Amino acid sequence: AASGFREPDRPLEELHAEIRELQGDFARTQTMYRAHFHGLQTSLEQERGAAAGHLSSNAALWANVAAMRERRRVVEEELAKGRQRGQAASAAVDQLRGRLEAEAQACERLNSQKEAMRKRQRAGESEMNKYQRGGAYDVRKMESDLAK
Repeated sequence: AASGFREPDRPLEELHAEIRELQGDFARTQTMYRAHFHGLQTSLEQERGAAAGHLSSNAALWANVAAMRERRRVVEEELAKGRQRGQAASAAVDQLRGRLEAEAQACERLNSQKEAMRKRQRAGESEMNKYQRGGAYDVRKMESDLAK
């Protein structure tokens, strides 16, 4: 804890899968809202064109304009909500990428420490084998080496 090292909460593969899933969700959401907005926009444009051709009185025209403005406001609200959800998904992906990078660095540090410990263990075993003779330890040889 004092070194700033933290064990990974979840396996890296799971984090990768979650990032891919969020990216797919983000892309599908964006596509859906673009198609929805385009359909609404096309529909409104057709309605506007039809209304302009059929209406002759100012009162009916203003009523249709108000209705179209209201529909446009609703569409713009939906688009804003979609953008917010997209930004939230993008922020979550960025956060997960940061966590993934930190986890990868922690794994790299652990592998380095593991290799260093492996080398120390081999050196210790080699030193221990130096004093072993016939399955028992040569205490006299150890004492003479320590006395030097």
